[in-house]
Amino acid sequence: MKIGLYSITYLGCWYRGEPLTLPELVRTAKQFGYDGVEIDGKRPHGNPLDWPKARCQELQRLASGEGIEIHGVAANNDFSNPVPEVREAQICFVRDLIRMTADFGAKNLRVFLAWWGITRHPKLASYDIPENYWPIVHETDLGFAHLGNRIAEIVVGGDSEDFNSFFVRNLT
Repeated sequence: MKIGLYSITYLGCWYRGEPLTLPELVRTAKQFGYDGVEIDGKRPHGNPLDWPKARCQELQRLASGEGIEIHGVAANNDFSNPVPEVREAQICFVRDLIRMTADFGAKNLRVFLAWWGITRHPKLASYDIPENYWPIVHETDLGFAHLGNRIAEIVVGGDSEDFNSFFVRNLT
């Protein structure tokens, strides 16, 4: 088993202070004895808009030079919105994350079905899951296998005591 440091730990939202950059996160992971890192797929860490291929490969070289593996990326996506255009935009976002994950040399993309993001107001979002969401997941997965990667797990939001609200499934 390999243990990785999840970049959300140093995203700057759970403590007072600035977020670490991903190069700083890699060095922190090495300092604390982790085997690797998982990159949170949102700003300021892992939004694909900020990570073209060359920049991803540069971070991968830095991590490799430090003996740190990039284990994967967390998608932070939401397929639960009932508006088709919003779900389709999320499919595009996940496809960009698939590209970024491959460019980092990582083998896993952790995909969420209903992650609304970080919010403090309970009326702004819900964990309601749309009917027939598996076709959305499979549509997102098109073209992913040829990159040598896989969507590692699907996390469905909701009450953690409700077995049906959380499961892990390997899609390949």
